[in-house]
Amino acid sequence: MVAHYGPMDDFVKYFVRVAPGTWTSLCDGEFTGPNGRIQITGGSTFRRGTKFMGVDLAAVLDAASDRKANSWMQVGAARDLDEGISDAAYD
Repeated sequence: MVAHYGPMDDFVKYFVRVAPGTWTSLCDGEFTGPNGRIQITGGSTFRRGTKFMGVDLAAVLDAASDRKANSWMQVGAARDLDEGISDAAYD
């Protein structure tokens, strides 16, 4: 399978975080980066601080993952409010 990554926040689903700041691709794929098309081979590992084709992919993946986590937390908080669950339930 070859993934054609869309927006940067979407392509994080094709990677797994194996350690803080370290990500491994789950499949072959390509996406358009700031310097053009970037092709990635499945099983490739990227570490924060190392640039691949001019991009620190691990840093980009960390940021995208953090944004996704924050959006899920916001969805959960909105759902809790709809269901009448108070913040005290989480203390």
